[in-house]
Amino acid sequence: MEGDHDHQERTSHWSFKIIFKCTSTETTEDQVLVLTTPPQTILAVKEQIEAVFNVPVCSQRLEYESLVMKDADEIGLFHIRSGDTLMVTYKAKAMCDELKIVVDWMQSLYSLMERQTLHTDADDQQAYNTIMFGYQAGIMEDLAYKKFSPWVSPVTQANKLYFLQIGGLEVLMDLYSLILQQTWSELAVEKKYVEYACMIVISNLASSLQYRKMIIQRGILPMCLKSLMRVNLKKGAQVEDDSGSQGPKELNDAILHDVIGSVVSILANICEIPEMHLLVAPSPDALHQLVCVSHSPSYDVLWSHLVATVFLCLAHSPQTHKDLTAPDIMEGLLDVPILRNSKQIEHMDSVLLEYFTLMYFAQLVLVSPVLMLPHVLQNIIGRMEEFVQSTTPLQLKEYEEQRRFSWSVFFPYVRLAYIPNTPHNGELTHCAGCTIPGALLSKAQHLALEIVLYWLRNTLAREMHQELFIREGLLDYIICIPWHVPASLKDSAKALVCSISTQVITAPPRLASLAKAKLAKMHFGLDKVIRVYSVHELQS
Repeated sequence: MEGDHDHQERTSHWSFKIIFKCTSTETTEDQVLVLTTPPQTILAVKEQIEAVFNVPVCSQRLEYESLVMKDADEIGLFHIRSGDTLMVTYKAKAMCDELKIVVDWMQSLYSLMERQTLHTDADDQQAYNTIMFGYQAGIMEDLAYKKFSPWVSPVTQANKLYFLQIGGLEVLMDLYSLILQQTWSELAVEKKYVEYACMIVISNLASSLQYRKMIIQRGILPMCLKSLMRVNLKKGAQVEDDSGSQGPKELNDAILHDVIGSVVSILANICEIPEMHLLVAPSPDALHQLVCVSHSPSYDVLWSHLVATVFLCLAHSPQTHKDLTAPDIMEGLLDVPILRNSKQIEHMDSVLLEYFTLMYFAQLVLVSPVLMLPHVLQNIIGRMEEFVQSTTPLQLKEYEEQRRFSWSVFFPYVRLAYIPNTPHNGELTHCAGCTIPGALLSKAQHLALEIVLYWLRNTLAREMHQELFIREGLLDYIICIPWHVPASLKDSAKALVCSISTQVITAPPRLASLAKAKLAKMHFGLDKVIRVYSVHELQS
């Protein structure tokens, strides 16, 4: 009997001493975790830690006597006893209880709206009440702008991870998809608010590369394009809902404005993923709508920046250039900085808008000159000349930092320095099928390459980008650029290399890298060379 009593004591009063180590604040904290029943697996222990201390399961690294414990491991494997000490390493605690409320609200709303296909008055009223509760409490705005922002914060990352862990993304996308089944004019105002609310949360999630890919896998692009085209905009006009929607016109206009603006924000992030380019660019209506957003007085200059970023990313894929060089698109984008400057925007915003626009055209000039129109090319040359004379890479770095612009992909820009048909020692390589005079095209390509060097020097000067350049295996190719640019740009290319040397420990380029860089410039382009390991592979 006494042995049975001892066994009951051991199995009904489990407690652990938990040493929490937060890597983002470099602090430690001792706590005691008391369990009413003995845990069977490490996952069960982590779930209790989450419930009591708000550290999401997915964020925990659990150790016992320096052994890392996996979720599926049985606790008996480690011979742990009540009273032992566990180490939990994590970056930040999450707002677990508050995030559960948000996901529960979305799930409840989704269920109600799905039942509304039966057209029962009770379901209609209940759905309306649920939406109004979320609207008045600011549930989704709080999620997007407080729990998911600022995006670099460790707490924000912990919140996003926990949101994904409890199935928040699936519910969010299901709710958004359900709303899109109705046309804009059919939607009641409160449901239009739900569409906007879903999109601001998706926009904040899309700002992080790891979540961006998950959102894409859930089919965000066709949904975004449908929201973008809710109402056709007119170039230079205010955003107005002319679809015959029910409810106050001012409110419909305001929600439409916010929905389309949120689409642009999402596209500016997901279009950094190459797979998106050939899905967006072939849609002339979507491209025209984006240009209209950039021209509209309803949006401030931030949305012009974002539209320029979308086009800049789309131009990374040469297959899109035929669509992007449509005359109305090119001329519309060239007009945007001029229109915005007439509104007396800040100098910083004016410079950044011109910068993104010219970088977009630099890609077209270097990769697809055969598609350019002579009068457009002449306009671009004048704008590029003025830009390089009045702006420095250091200014661009400071402006991007102040406006919190960051980039996730750099290979497309380095590739532009290695296109075989760009100027070499000041001479234009023959471009088959191009009707533009050689001297004009040579000058345009020279200036475009100078803009590219500005871009690389600016981005590499930012510490947050340097690790990404290294991860993409691009540093050796950047160091080799001075060997492969026209003589008049060598000083600029050398300044780029020097700026890297002050930020990152670099060595002279390896002989193999010099050889591959030369093959890229003279014959194959960087796309092929960087993905192969031998000359034999290139020949085959």
